[in-house]
Amino acid sequence: MLGKLIKHEFKATWKVMAIICAVLIGTGIVGGFTLRSFVVQDDMTDIQALFLTFISMFFIILLASMALLSTAYLVVHYYRSLYTSQGYLSFTLPASITQVVSSRMIVACIWTIASSLCFVICLVLVTVLGSAHYLPYITEGIDEIVTDIKDSVGITMFYTYLIQYFLILILGIISRIMMLFFSISIGQLWEKHKILGAVIAYFTTTFVLSIISTFMSIGYYGSLAAIDSYYSSVDSFLSPYLLRCLIYSVVLIVLFYVGSIAISNKKLNLD
Repeated sequence: MLGKLIKHEFKATWKVMAIICAVLIGTGIVGGFTLRSFVVQDDMTDIQALFLTFISMFFIILLASMALLSTAYLVVHYYRSLYTSQGYLSFTLPASITQVVSSRMIVACIWTIASSLCFVICLVLVTVLGSAHYLPYITEGIDEIVTDIKDSVGITMFYTYLIQYFLILILGIISRIMMLFFSISIGQLWEKHKILGAVIAYFTTTFVLSIISTFMSIGYYGSLAAIDSYYSSVDSFLSPYLLRCLIYSVVLIVLFYVGSIAISNKKLNLD
């Protein structure tokens, strides 16, 4: 039944999310060619420079808007489909509350990762298309940095760290959207002003996590300060720190998931 719920959830959300992803990639293509038209010029007039500034600002605002819109849409859809009058229809399906809530979370996490990937593709397109003349120099600079890092930590550890960083990034994206769902689950416990309750829960959770992150950072920089040579002893602090970040992210996701499921099963307060 969970598979059918996930399939239904994709059908309910794919149009809006597909538009957002298409806008992001389209913005990258248009922005890249627009930037390229200015880069190829040896000398720009003041009007052209001002126009380029406005275009850059518009590009940044549009990207930020798309990122916020994707998150806002998924969060609002999650709330409306579970904790408003639409929730009565959702929970009349021949499935458990855990399956219904889990299907919303799984699809939202997948769309969040997909939109984040489109965001990265957009930036890559702008860089590649807009800086085509300077791309060889950029590539050469990146190769030199990668070579230096490989020489410092070794080829095996370099790819190990790269994979770990990638996993931390993905888990961080998932944990952020899961924290929003957890906050909504707490907010729906309020008889009135559920949205206010969710906002308070979100900021409270953020505050607690910021304190925990601060202590983790203090431990990290304390270890870094105790090392005589950064490059020769990078494994002694980087490997444990990355592992700690991975575990921390996984624990957060599990806690947010279990907490949301437990609250929904124990007390479901529909409008």
